[in-house]
Amino acid sequence: MVKETNEFISDIFHEENIVKLNVGGKRYMTTRDTLCSKGENFFTSLLNNNIPSIKDDKGYRFIDRNGKLFYYILEFFRTGYIDIPDEDLIPGVFREADFYSIKNFEFQWVQQQLEIQNQLNLQNSNHQDVNGGSNSASSSNGESSSTQNNSNSPPPQRRNRNHQHNQNRVYNNDLLLRWSLVGMLEKILKI
Repeated sequence: MVKETNEFISDIFHEENIVKLNVGGKRYMTTRDTLCSKGENFFTSLLNNNIPSIKDDKGYRFIDRNGKLFYYILEFFRTGYIDIPDEDLIPGVFREADFYSIKNFEFQWVQQQLEIQNQLNLQNSNHQDVNGGSNSASSSNGESSSTQNNSNSPPPQRRNRNHQHNQNRVYNNDLLLRWSLVGMLEKILKI
């Protein structure tokens, strides 16, 4: 009898901990703990019944927002990391985070981008240190020789890829700076 009661209580807890969401027609399943893991937000209010909600025909709580962008919000709740691979989605994800009352979402994204950039810069500087940081070598008579250095320089295709990678990094730095400044200004102006 005790075992059956414990299983019944466990089933009730399990069912209450699972949260089914229909965000703009896209269905998600997660847990109460996940949605409440980042402090007070829209979901803490929703799950405490402080915000009225309706359920769809499958029992999912309906939220009339962008279901595609909610994926990035839910991944943030799950992992603590904001991974937005397409820069065109960034403004939309930021709007969704604002709607869901996620505190400092933009700042956390900027901080993560800066950490990534620092890691890339460190890797790049380590790569240059390993290659000696020099593209020319001297022969025994003191003349520069490009044939002696061919083994140390990357082939033309690889140089082009490295150049393209560096251009992307500069573009990402510009994008990061733009977003960080815009985000800070918006926060200041809201105060």
